Amino acid sequence: MNLLHQLPKFQEFLEEYGDDLLGFVSLLKGHNYSFSHREISFLSCVKQPGSRVQDGSMQELSAEVALWHFLFRPKSLFIHISSEKKKTRLFINAISLLLEVLKHTKYGWIVEHIEIKKSHISVVGYDSWYILIKSAKDNVASFSGFYEDDLMVWIDEHHNASEAIIDISKSLMVGFTHRLVMA
Repeated sequence: MNLLHQLPKFQEFLEEYGDDLLGFVSLLKGHNYSFSHREISFLSCVKQPGSRVQDGSMQELSAEVALWHFLFRPKSLFIHISSEKKKTRLFINAISLLLEVLKHTKYGWIVEHIEIKKSHISVVGYDSWYILIKSAKDNVASFSGFYEDDLMVWIDEHHNASEAIIDISKSLMVGFTHRLVMA
């Protein structure tokens, strides 16, 4: 199997949706989905490099945003922090469902390049291209030390996260392209 970023059809995929988060979410939700003004505003903000967004009403978009960041930012890291361990499984299930939807589009071939594990989702053949799934109950030290060029941290139910988790997440935001969402 060829590495994902080397495939010409992957370059086409990047060109079509790489800068179009709203279009990608529309692909996943169905082109007849009607976005609210709040969703449009939220997605427009989140896609910007260096964004810092706090909106507790947008938790239901975490899997779509994670998949977009993951697929269109080669060799990137997306860290999803859930308030409870059982919610990490729900997030993985949501990603799995979105991949099933993607499988039935003209981009279905990409799914064969994605591997889902208990605590992360990765692109086959890469050490540094993945979604890391954590619980706010995990050891705080396990949240530090990430220095990827393209990093996004999503804290779900941030009001339930400890101050230490929020502080560490904010401290990771040192790169121009790093994004932080507190939903």
